[in-house]
Amino acid sequence: MKRAHDLTSSGEMVFVDSTFSCDPDNHSITFMLCPCSAGAVPVAIIITKEQTEESYRKGFELLNEALVKPFNGKGHPAIFMTDDSEAEIKALRNVWPASRNLLSIFHVSQVVWRWLWDLKHEIPKEHRSMLMVIFQRILHASAVQKAEEAYKNSSGYVGFYLPTYENWNEYLDSYWKRKELWCLAFRNENVRGHNINNFSEVCVRILKDHVLCRVKAYNVLTLLDFVLTHLEKHYTKKLRDFANSRSASSRLFMLSLKKKTSAITKDAIKMQYDGTFLVRSDANLYNVDAKNGCCSCSVGLYGRFCKHQYSIYSHFDVKSCNFPPILPRDKYEMSILALGEKSPHKEFFEPLISEISPTCRIQEMPPTTSDEIFPIAQEHGDNGMNEGYEEKRNRFLRDIFSEISHKHETYKSSLSALNKFLK
Repeated sequence: MKRAHDLTSSGEMVFVDSTFSCDPDNHSITFMLCPCSAGAVPVAIIITKEQTEESYRKGFELLNEALVKPFNGKGHPAIFMTDDSEAEIKALRNVWPASRNLLSIFHVSQVVWRWLWDLKHEIPKEHRSMLMVIFQRILHASAVQKAEEAYKNSSGYVGFYLPTYENWNEYLDSYWKRKELWCLAFRNENVRGHNINNFSEVCVRILKDHVLCRVKAYNVLTLLDFVLTHLEKHYTKKLRDFANSRSASSRLFMLSLKKKTSAITKDAIKMQYDGTFLVRSDANLYNVDAKNGCCSCSVGLYGRFCKHQYSIYSHFDVKSCNFPPILPRDKYEMSILALGEKSPHKEFFEPLISEISPTCRIQEMPPTTSDEIFPIAQEHGDNGMNEGYEEKRNRFLRDIFSEISHKHETYKSSLSALNKFLK
């Protein structure tokens, strides 16, 4: 967990969520996770007696005391993603006032839906789903002006007529006062497409299903031991599998984008200034900012990698900052996170055949003559074998045997390997 604070993403966004019912005394376990190439990893796990503001604050302060400069040396992440827990949010603001707090839109929708179905609020069944649609329009508005219009039109005609419910209007007004926390119109590409804290939900399930096997620990000391040993081993294995190319999710994601961008030609992309491009796709024009890793489409609007960013990569070899983790440096980073100093060298994760981009190939490869490019064509020329060709061929053969002899002193080649090379 300490090495996770060296990740760049730990200074950008951290997911915070709590769970209990893991031991007979019902201690609360708070997970703090940051996204990485392999998913999400814990930067801290805090066990408290209660889920109160004071308990949360003491746990967060212990994290600050344990590390000199946590969260990639910044001292605090830029964004905290939580559910709508007042005690948790207040404690985070108290310890890290410079960080921005955002709410998971899944939990926000869940809370509103439960409020509508609570019998004490006396909302008729036939109107509950309609009121939820009104809230969803405000939640998913793509611009601040559209969100304000959706809020103003929340009562009356919105495609259907609804009677006025005073308690619902008051409840919606209370949520609108905190619109910066949950409304998507007030978010930008800094969230990198993370609008829900599913990472925290998955971590809780891993602890209860795989570590505790749906059985409560004997006491809090046993619970601490399970967290420090079994949960640590689970994440170490997960990171090593990613580093050793045992996880194909990123590669399959790239292949799916490749199929989607087959219709986007290079002529449909216009390069602008400072890493921005205009991409014409599906009769629409999208503005792509490769530098900040965002696009004007619905997918890339909040910083996710979309097909328009991939089309720029395929035609112009320009990678955005949220490029999928398929490069050797991503695997090496996860290996360092899992093994620390025991990690293999970076060259261990390089492919067997080096992949050179077209731009690098033009800049790095020395100029070649027509004799070197088409030696076979010259061999069967009208005048027979050209002058100097035999000398070049012998020089290449000498270089090959010299390279084999040099490598043989460092890496002992087996007879079978040399035999295969000869064949």
